[in-house]
Formats: sequence, C-alpha cells, structure tokens
Amino acid sequence: MVETEASLVVRYSASLEAFLQEVTTALSQLDHEVPQLTVSMKKRTDEILSMLPQVLPFEQMSLLELQYALPGSSRKTPGIRFWLEGPLHEKRLRAILFEDTVVWNVSHDLDKLYTELGTFFLQGTEIVGRPAVALSGEPVADSDWKVLLRTVLRAPLP
Repeated sequence: MVETEASLVVRYSASLEAFLQEVTTALSQLDHEVPQLTVSMKKRTDEILSMLPQVLPFEQMSLLELQYALPGSSRKTPGIRFWLEGPLHEKRLRAILFEDTVVWNVSHDLDKLYTELGTFFLQGTEIVGRPAVALSGEPVADSDWKVLLRTVLRAPLP
C-alpha cells in the first residue's frame, strides 16, 4: 500500500466506520418502527471498510447504496446513495435520493434526476452534517450529524 493510501485510511477510517455503524443502527430502528419496510444495503459494512485503500484516492465514488421497498407500494424502488467525494484531504459523504434505483429518471439532456438530502463532512474523527434544501422543513440539528442521518434515512418513506 502506498504511503498516501495508508495515511488516507488512517485519516478517514474511524469516521467512516462510525458513520456506517450509525447507518446500521438507524436502519435497525427504522425496521422496528416500520416492520413492513425492507431496506437492503448493496454492500456490508466490513466490505466497504476493506475497500477504503482503493476508493479513498478517487474524487468521487458511490460508497453505500440503500434500496427501500414497502409491500403494496408503487413499482418504484426508491433508494439513497452516499457518494464519497472531494479531494484527498477534504472528503465528504453526499446523500442522494433517487425515486427509483431500478429505472432511472432522466432529464431531456439524459442527466439522472435525484434529490440531494444532505452532506456529511469527514473531518478527522469528527463528522459534521449539513442538511440540503430538500430537508429544510425537517427538524434537523446542524450540530448533530446522527440526527441528520436519521432524517435522511427516512426520506424515501411515504
């Protein structure tokens, strides 16, 4: 492993592990609150963490994808992608909601249509959350990234 990759893993692994653990905890709580809801993660937390040396050098990468399904709901499968973005020393996770992760809605210019829900800035061992305009009416505490994450994870629910 190149020294730069090793230093990146050291810099971001604790905050990314905390973020992924909080996603797992929040989804478990959501499962208890809405038992008929199915949320699937494309990759397990340990898989994602093992890929950090390869993905951290990229300026943009889909790190985590969640798909939501309710029995009897529309044929759409909404989902959230957490994009790991930014230059080497200013990484952030941007939460993007897609109305359907199976059939992508696109504009006339063939751009994928989505709603930005929030951004989680990875600052060493700290995470700072900032809600996007789409969540402006939601009760979100800017100072608590866990509150923002829970709000983001509930966004696809009807």
